[in-house]
Amino acid sequence: ILFHRSTSGLAAGCIQLPKLATMTDTAVDNALSTKEVSTTIERGPQPMSGDKPLTNQQKELVEKTWGLVEPDLQGAGVLLFKKIFEIAPEALQMFPNFRDVPLEQLEENESFRAHALQVTETVSLAVSALDDIPSLVLVLKDLGAAHSAHGIQAPHFTIVGQALLYTLEGALGNEFTPEVKEAWTSFYAITSAKMKEGLQQAYAVRRGEA
Repeated sequence: ILFHRSTSGLAAGCIQLPKLATMTDTAVDNALSTKEVSTTIERGPQPMSGDKPLTNQQKELVEKTWGLVEPDLQGAGVLLFKKIFEIAPEALQMFPNFRDVPLEQLEENESFRAHALQVTETVSLAVSALDDIPSLVLVLKDLGAAHSAHGIQAPHFTIVGQALLYTLEGALGNEFTPEVKEAWTSFYAITSAKMKEGLQQAYAVRRGEA
C-alpha cells in the first residue's frame, strides 16, 4: 500500500508482494504460524472482516499511539518492510530498485528508505482521515482497485497486517497494550476490507462481471 501526499489529497501506488493467487487467507495464516511474528502478538482468529466500526475509545487509541510513532516514520517504515521480507522473503525480488541489496544492507539503501517512508506516511494519512470516513472509504476502494493492475490478491493483506502489528509493538514498547493491539487490528481490518472491496470490484470488471 502506498499513498503519496499531494495537492489533490492522494495518489495511489502499490507495495508489490509475492503472488499468492492460489492461496487462501487460511493458508497464509497457517504459513505465518510457522514464523516468529512476535512473542507477544497472539496467533489465532483476527477480526479482519472490517464489519465493525471503531469505537470512540479505539479511535483515540489509534490516534494517540500513532502520534508516538510519527516522530520516526522512517524507522517505523524500515521495521515494517524488514518484517514483510522476513515473513515473505521472495517479496524483496518484486522491488527492482533494491531487490539485489542484501537484507543486512537495506537500511542504508536510499530507494528502500524512501519507499518505506512513503508507506508509513500512508498510515499517517489514513489515521488523520478517521474523522472523514466517507472520503477515506472512497480513497481506499480506489487504491484497492489500483492494486488489481499488479496482480495483488486478498492474502497479501494478511502479510502486511501481521507486519504492521509487529512494527507497532516494536515502536511502542510498553504502550502496545492489549487494548492498543485490538484497536489497531480493528483499524487495519476496516481499511484493508475496503481496499479488498475495491480490488475485487476491479477484478470483476476485468472479467466482464460488472
